[in-house]
Amino acid sequence: MPRVHVTLHGFPPPRDRELDLAPGARADDAPRAVGIRPDLVLVFRDERPLPGDALLSEGDRLRILRVVSGGSRSLSPSCR
Repeated sequence: MPRVHVTLHGFPPPRDRELDLAPGARADDAPRAVGIRPDLVLVFRDERPLPGDALLSEGDRLRILRVVSGGSRSLSPSCR
């Protein structure tokens, strides 16, 4: 059972958590373990983004960042 350290960015505290995940856990399993949909975040290990199917290992240190998207439908005058 891999134990991984997770730091959440863009979510309410607590930011830092230790997770015990099932053997064979993948990157998408880390956000699910804290109640976050994987399609709403990016998971990083060693400052590199991980695909959702990347295997996790004992002692991994992960950062989970909330994805922000959207914007205004109209352009401001300075952007036209």
